[in-house]
Amino acid sequence: MQPEDTLQLALSLIQRGEKAEGRALLRQVAEAEPYNPDVWFLYAKHCGKKEYAISALEHVLELDPIHREAAEALETLTAQAALPHVPAFTEETFSAALPAPASKASPQTRKKKAAAPLSKKMLIGLGAGALFSLLAVAGFAAFVFLGAPPQQETPPPPTLTVTPTITPFVIASPTPTQDPCTCPAVTAYLAALTPRLALAQADSQALLASAESLTAERQAELLQKADSLYQEQRGENIPACLDVTQKSAVRFFWNWQQSVNALPLGDKAAVQAFLDSMQADYAQTKENALKLGEYPSLQGCNLVLPP
Repeated sequence: MQPEDTLQLALSLIQRGEKAEGRALLRQVAEAEPYNPDVWFLYAKHCGKKEYAISALEHVLELDPIHREAAEALETLTAQAALPHVPAFTEETFSAALPAPASKASPQTRKKKAAAPLSKKMLIGLGAGALFSLLAVAGFAAFVFLGAPPQQETPPPPTLTVTPTITPFVIASPTPTQDPCTCPAVTAYLAALTPRLALAQADSQALLASAESLTAERQAELLQKADSLYQEQRGENIPACLDVTQKSAVRFFWNWQQSVNALPLGDKAAVQAFLDSMQADYAQTKENALKLGEYPSLQGCNLVLPP
């Protein structure tokens, strides 16, 4: 099923009241479309938790800094989170945080303005204009009747002899462009990616082993490291041949970040769901990296792949 079809199914389930199933599908679409601000805005609206909505809206503004609805919704939700009594988060409260559309005046409220009477100065001006037009017509008639003054004969211009110059047409040979997908570029990318993957995997194993006994300080440390890994991976400047590998790697670090975010909320199901998606993205990233050796300009390169 295409992401567009999954998105429509998720929204239909949510509208029918089957919100748990709809949110699960909507989360899958968001994970599959990490660079689509519209999908992430819908995820923020229907995710069901204010913390997830704020995180998703921040991601929308990273992708589209001029997204007006996301900016105003994020400002409102952040302000509500600071209140002593936090309102319950629903689709209705999210919609209330959006900017109201500009109202238009109805045709019944529009009044026609009455024509103002002409003043004395305006009447004098109109009369003067009519008199001027009459004098102009009379002058033109006299000109035609009496005849125009005789015109002096203009001498012909000198003859100019031009000798044509023929310039040969030369077709320039195109300058060959170098493929940016080179062994040094891909090797440097994999050298930065591999230790990040290993660090996130090690932290996720530690999280599973001691999730019940993690202190608040340890949770804050894990979250800071997860955020740092996600931002570092998103900031990679890559050639086109690494696009598929980069997308699966970004999804991997995003799922790790979200699993740590869900930990202090006590949402064990969400933590496990994000960790499962994270492992699926890890396997996909390894598979995509392995296929890089089939790229024409990379054949023969000594690529160090993730373990």
